[in-house]
Amino acid sequence: AGAAGQQQPEAAAGGEAPEAPTRAAAAAEERGWHWQERGCGIVHINRHSKNGAGRLVMRMRGVLKLLLNTPVFPTTKYERVGQKSVRFVGVDAEAGVAQKDGQVSLCAYRLNLQSGDQQGKFLAVLQDLLGVASAA
Repeated sequence: AGAAGQQQPEAAAGGEAPEAPTRAAAAAEERGWHWQERGCGIVHINRHSKNGAGRLVMRMRGVLKLLLNTPVFPTTKYERVGQKSVRFVGVDAEAGVAQKDGQVSLCAYRLNLQSGDQQGKFLAVLQDLLGVASAA
């Protein structure tokens, strides 16, 4: 998906050892008063090799700025939007750095994937991950 010749850094964050991460090209948007595009890049679904916990990580194509870094919460609803997008609530990476009192800021995200096929695969991997996480 466009990044075949590029060397991608490991996207592990928070102790996850990426165990065969799922990757898809996407554009991330966040919801404040309106949807605002954060950037385009490759979204990774990382699974911790020991406890099965998941994390969504996305870096901007080219400059590798962190766009999305949120745990996969079992209580979060990951829903289809149209034919190629997925909407969910996650940790706001930019607000998390600014807050030092330990509180987490949540944000609504919408990932615009390249095809309906990628949307289906992305949601299937998340459902599988949530099944593993809830069984542990």
